[in-house]
Amino acid sequence: VDLQKAGYVEEEFIVSGTANVYEWLADGSVRVKTPNAPYTTRILIRRPAAAARYSGNVILEPLENARTFDWAFMWGTSHEYFIEHGDAWVGVTHGPNGIAALKKFNAARYGSLSMANPTPNEACGPTSVRSENEEGLKFDIFTQVAAALKNPNGPMGSFRVERVYATSHTGEIVTYAHAIQP
Repeated sequence: VDLQKAGYVEEEFIVSGTANVYEWLADGSVRVKTPNAPYTTRILIRRPAAAARYSGNVILEPLENARTFDWAFMWGTSHEYFIEHGDAWVGVTHGPNGIAALKKFNAARYGSLSMANPTPNEACGPTSVRSENEEGLKFDIFTQVAAALKNPNGPMGSFRVERVYATSHTGEIVTYAHAIQP
């Protein structure tokens, strides 16, 4: 997509914070298992270059990384609609595969990205798997990125965010809406 021709710009931001690891209980509810695990990830923002063209809407997309790199599926299928309506789109790198691919692409630029597991020696799941990364941090990352976008001092700057809509073609937004932020 020729963003400049469409009157759009793309910006990249590195964002950091702390997130919780959640534990799923037998009744389907969740509780915080490990609080305040540090993370550093990146977001891509595609927005109108001119504030007068901006709708006030942000479409937040967790970037798919099943292909071992960030893939903006919803942007790919819906960018014409977003551009026509003046919506901003934000892609969030939210998993170890995406982070690893970015580090491989440019180690200096993305070296600080991390979703380190706060309890790497703890085995989980039926096969007692151990991992250096914690994918569960993504749920708090989504919340924090949405809040940062609405902050006038955040990455959207003077573009006043009125609404943030989360979208994905996988189940993580459904899980997020039902269990984390109902």
